[in-house]
Amino acid sequence: MSRQLDEALLSNVRMSIIVNKCSDCFSAHSRVELRAEVLPLPNGNKQLVCVSQEFYPPDIQISWFEDGKLITNETYNGTLQRNSDGSFSITSILKLLASEWNETKKYSCHVNHSTLSAPIIERIFNWQ
Repeated sequence: MSRQLDEALLSNVRMSIIVNKCSDCFSAHSRVELRAEVLPLPNGNKQLVCVSQEFYPPDIQISWFEDGKLITNETYNGTLQRNSDGSFSITSILKLLASEWNETKKYSCHVNHSTLSAPIIERIFNWQ
């Protein structure tokens, strides 16, 4: 009985070492990829989509801006997804009415993560 307990404890310790070691190694090589796109809806409204991929650790900040001003309403962050390699991905959406989408406004998605020296900014223009 004691031997089984010792083996289970040793197995947990090994797993903990592997996980910690793997996390340390992965974070040294992690990166944040960002892409943005405009999805037209049947009613003329638009969804601006910002996808952050391949980042670790999972803490990430995504913000939307219109003409340099922070937008806090009509933004939706999806569920954090764990990738098969241990990294994470998340999608953020900004919903716009057709009347809000015009030639003079500039939209941008800003992503900040601990592995970045500065936020990544992806600009979305209405002619896309």
